[in-house]
Amino acid sequence: MSELATTLSNGPTDPVSIPQYQAHFQDVGRRQSHSSGQVRAGILMGIVLLAPIPVASNHPLAWLFWAILLGAIATFYSVRHELAVLPESLPSRVALGLGSVFLLFASLQALPAFPVPRWLLFAYSTAPSVSFLGAIRTFSYLLFFILMVDVCQRPKIARLMSFILIIGTTGHALAAMSALRLFGDTALLIEKTAYFGVATGGFGNRNAFAMFLGMGLVLGLAQSRGIGPDKEHAPTRLLSLLAIWVALAIILLALIATQSRMGIAATACASLLALPRSRTSNLKSIAILAVLGFGLIAVFGQGLSDRFTDLNTAITTRGALYIQVWDMIRARPLGGHGIDSFPIAFEQFHAAPVTAGLVWDKAHSVYLTLWAEMGLIIGSIPIVLGIIAAAVLRTQARSNPDNQHLTSAAMAALLLVGLHSLFDFGLEIEANMFLFLTLIAMGSTAITHPKDQHFEL
Repeated sequence: MSELATTLSNGPTDPVSIPQYQAHFQDVGRRQSHSSGQVRAGILMGIVLLAPIPVASNHPLAWLFWAILLGAIATFYSVRHELAVLPESLPSRVALGLGSVFLLFASLQALPAFPVPRWLLFAYSTAPSVSFLGAIRTFSYLLFFILMVDVCQRPKIARLMSFILIIGTTGHALAAMSALRLFGDTALLIEKTAYFGVATGGFGNRNAFAMFLGMGLVLGLAQSRGIGPDKEHAPTRLLSLLAIWVALAIILLALIATQSRMGIAATACASLLALPRSRTSNLKSIAILAVLGFGLIAVFGQGLSDRFTDLNTAITTRGALYIQVWDMIRARPLGGHGIDSFPIAFEQFHAAPVTAGLVWDKAHSVYLTLWAEMGLIIGSIPIVLGIIAAAVLRTQARSNPDNQHLTSAAMAALLLVGLHSLFDFGLEIEANMFLFLTLIAMGSTAITHPKDQHFEL
């Protein structure tokens, strides 16, 4: 007390500066930080699991709602704690810089929607108002990823989030199968206008839903390898593995019911990255997954088999579409036609043999869409970001094998999305983007010490 009285007699003093109180305040600060992280993790998990309902947030009102919510979260924690700081590692800084350049370019494309000097219109959109909404959605992705990276720096929270995602994906799979088989073939909360007889969940589109289910499947496979051998708790471990494999069976059943050819193929390839590394465990997991997959396909996969027999027609149709999209890219190779402008801009290039009986509002290839809307240079930035993410994940997987399952899930999701995006537009759907960014954030930060690489909000 005498030391405290002496200290306080010299004038106003920060209590944290008093030695005997430092440990107490540090402990309180840690508890508050952990509680704050749990709240943010809960909100972000809510966004990921609610975004698929309805129409997978593929609507301007949903984009604005999630952007406002994410902006409010970031603003609250920035004011309460401190502004975001730059990550310390070079790959993270490069990724943040490239993402910012992409966002800035998307914003410049939308400028004609406002009265601005003509000299600013060196990159303009065919549909400025639409591109303005696209720029807002892109900003929400960047904000979501920064928030998720900050939350995932706490390994316990990241592991808990991975289990919540598996449960949530399983719930969406069950809901989709119920809507298909029990409730008159609906898209959950809305009536279907297409894809009758197949599972679409809240997405309303089988291929986009297949990408969502595929990411949940590889996460579950990776999580099964995270349950290490423990002789003292063998019954608990066995029950955990059984629960995960039951969840995987439900997700796989819904994936087959989507009848998405590319969804099945991309998930099968990505699953190999998510399986255990040891040869014995790998062979066992492959055998179980193969038996489970072929069994479900034999019983429920008649429609999927029929679609594979019609593959030649699909290749011919897509080939004709891709040729016209490439003509669209060549018309504006640098500036692009504007983010989200494809449905409007493509009408200038749409001709036979691409059928006029359908509305081609997607290029059915994320890569071609990026180049058509953003130009060959800026449109390649997301591809470069994917390469950077793969390099970081590979490096971290080698440096810390104890927590490799989350990294493997992220690498598998990256491969799945990369392959699926060659011939479809699943990653252009906001619900899929939220889940994908979550897996990348968990894999790239959950095994990293906060002092090495971090954002703070």
